[in-house]
Amino acid sequence: MQPSWAGFLRAWTRHLPMVFEAVVRKRFLPGSMEGDWAMVPADFLIGPDLRIAEAFYGHHIGDHLPISRIERFLDRTTASS
Repeated sequence: MQPSWAGFLRAWTRHLPMVFEAVVRKRFLPGSMEGDWAMVPADFLIGPDLRIAEAFYGHHIGDHLPISRIERFLDRTTASS
Protein backbone atom coordinates (compact mmCIF):
# COMPACT_ATOMS: atom_id res chain seq x y z
CA MET A 1 0.00 0.00 0.00
CA GLN A 2 1.12 3.52 -0.67
CA PRO A 3 0.18 6.65 1.27
CA SER A 4 -2.31 8.95 -0.41
CA TRP A 5 -3.75 11.85 1.59
CA ALA A 6 -5.70 12.98 -1.46
CA GLY A 7 -7.28 9.53 -1.72
CA PHE A 8 -8.06 9.56 1.99
CA LEU A 9 -9.82 12.93 1.72
CA ARG A 10 -11.73 11.94 -1.46
CA ALA A 11 -13.07 8.83 0.24
CA TRP A 12 -14.04 10.68 3.41
CA THR A 13 -15.94 13.40 1.59
CA ARG A 14 -17.67 10.91 -0.68
CA HIS A 15 -18.72 8.67 2.22
CA LEU A 16 -19.32 11.34 4.87
CA PRO A 17 -23.10 10.74 5.11
CA MET A 18 -22.50 7.02 5.68
CA VAL A 19 -19.79 7.73 8.27
CA PHE A 20 -22.08 10.19 10.05
CA GLU A 21 -24.86 7.59 10.15
CA ALA A 22 -22.54 4.92 11.56
CA VAL A 23 -20.80 7.08 14.18
CA VAL A 24 -23.53 9.44 15.35
CA ARG A 25 -26.76 7.53 14.88
CA LYS A 26 -25.65 3.91 15.28
CA ARG A 27 -22.90 4.67 17.85
CA PHE A 28 -20.33 2.69 15.86
CA LEU A 29 -16.90 3.77 17.00
CA PRO A 30 -14.11 2.08 15.08
CA GLY A 31 -11.27 0.46 16.98
CA SER A 32 -7.66 1.36 16.64
CA MET A 33 -6.18 1.43 13.18
CA GLU A 34 -2.81 -0.06 12.41
CA GLY A 35 -0.42 1.82 10.18
CA ASP A 36 -0.86 5.11 8.42
CA TRP A 37 -4.42 6.40 7.87
CA ALA A 38 -3.46 7.41 4.38
CA MET A 39 -2.69 3.88 3.20
CA VAL A 40 -4.55 2.77 0.09
CA PRO A 41 -6.16 -0.69 0.30
CA ALA A 42 -5.42 -3.79 -1.70
CA ASP A 43 -7.89 -6.70 -1.91
CA PHE A 44 -7.05 -10.24 -2.94
CA LEU A 45 -9.25 -13.18 -3.93
CA ILE A 46 -7.61 -16.48 -3.05
CA GLY A 47 -8.64 -19.57 -5.00
CA PRO A 48 -9.12 -23.10 -3.67
CA ASP A 49 -5.54 -23.88 -4.74
CA LEU A 50 -4.40 -21.09 -2.34
CA ARG A 51 -3.14 -18.95 -5.22
CA ILE A 52 -4.11 -15.35 -5.78
CA ALA A 53 -6.91 -15.46 -8.33
CA GLU A 54 -7.37 -11.69 -8.46
CA ALA A 55 -5.52 -8.70 -7.02
CA PHE A 56 -7.19 -5.31 -6.74
CA TYR A 57 -5.21 -2.22 -5.76
CA GLY A 58 -7.37 0.71 -4.69
CA HIS A 59 -6.90 4.27 -5.87
CA HIS A 60 -8.08 5.84 -2.59
CA ILE A 61 -8.73 4.69 0.95
CA GLY A 62 -12.36 3.76 0.23
CA ASP A 63 -11.70 1.97 -3.06
CA HIS A 64 -12.20 -1.77 -2.69
CA LEU A 65 -12.94 -4.71 -4.94
CA PRO A 66 -16.59 -4.41 -6.02
CA ILE A 67 -18.96 -6.85 -4.33
CA SER A 68 -20.23 -7.99 -7.75
CA ARG A 69 -16.72 -9.24 -8.65
CA ILE A 70 -16.43 -11.05 -5.34
CA GLU A 71 -19.83 -12.69 -5.89
CA ARG A 72 -18.86 -13.80 -9.42
CA PHE A 73 -15.63 -15.22 -8.05
CA LEU A 74 -17.53 -17.13 -5.36
CA ASP A 75 -20.05 -18.43 -7.92
CA ARG A 76 -17.23 -19.70 -10.15
CA THR A 77 -15.33 -21.19 -7.22
CA THR A 78 -18.29 -23.03 -5.71
CA ALA A 79 -19.48 -24.25 -9.12
CA SER A 80 -16.13 -25.88 -9.84
CA SER A 81 -15.92 -27.72 -6.50
